[in-house]
Amino acid sequence: MARGKVRNLVHQIESAIYSRYRPGVDKDSLMVKGKKGGKYLPEGIDFVFCIKSRDAFLAVGRMAMRYVMENYPHIKFVKDVPVEVVNEFLVSKAPNNSTATLIGYASKMRSNGRFVNKFFRTANVEWIDKRVLVPKSGKTRKNERLRDMQIEVEDYEKCLAYATRPGTRSPAHIGWELSVRFGPRISGTGSVRVKDVRLDLKGKFGFGKIVFCEKGNRTRFVDVRSELDRTFLEDLIKDKHHDDLLVGITDTAINKALNRTLHALGLKSTKYPHTSVHGLRKLFAGRCWDSNRANNVSYYDNVEDVNFQLGHGILRNVKLLKVYVPHLEKY
Repeated sequence: MARGKVRNLVHQIESAIYSRYRPGVDKDSLMVKGKKGGKYLPEGIDFVFCIKSRDAFLAVGRMAMRYVMENYPHIKFVKDVPVEVVNEFLVSKAPNNSTATLIGYASKMRSNGRFVNKFFRTANVEWIDKRVLVPKSGKTRKNERLRDMQIEVEDYEKCLAYATRPGTRSPAHIGWELSVRFGPRISGTGSVRVKDVRLDLKGKFGFGKIVFCEKGNRTRFVDVRSELDRTFLEDLIKDKHHDDLLVGITDTAINKALNRTLHALGLKSTKYPHTSVHGLRKLFAGRCWDSNRANNVSYYDNVEDVNFQLGHGILRNVKLLKVYVPHLEKY
């Protein structure tokens, strides 16, 4: 902080997080082998290695400190924020967030506490330990997992028509179509480039492949399943440079555009209060299932193929697949 000037709590926690940001550092090289053979980061090494993690810590830290500034204006230093106030912040988030989200908030606040402790060289930060409690969610009262609702085909077509009406300029609908046709996770939708469209490869159906880089920076090859899908990709990459993005906006923008469209069509509050582009990925799963069944693929081969196409791995259980294919039944 600048000498002679006390920055507000938001700026203080931002400084603490940025001080632990180490882009480009090889995380694996810092890990040591444990007694049971697994690897872990040694105690005391609290670094943020990627920009997405950094932004997640920043988002939660900013929310928490704004809450403190609004409700406890006498607290001037982030290192003096008591654990009780952090828990109050989490309770304030409980009515509108799922248990999984609240667990994430609590975990990030514990990490933020360690960052603050190191940055300000103090040992009195209480919110770095287990006393940061996860409150009971008002959204998932039985601690059930809150999953994205699948958008029905008819409603998706309405969204697509609304997003492509004359005068609209947002390319978000391209991301939606990629999800329905090829099933990428949202983390891989906004980052796919022209060079990732591999129509030179034959693929399982003879129409080519498309490559997605998703969570954990893992690449996944997805088969182009039909001539219509191939034509869609050919039109999409026409006259573009091989490094150009197919969508051109971020994953968050693609998601927000879908929810804005659902709201504009009156579908957000009535049918899809909790959904995202991931709900369109479930349409892809159903499409794969129905296509395989129409081609007389056996039940177990169908389960294996759809799991593989979703990037779940062929050994994942049928129970998870039912989340993606609601009409899944043995035949």
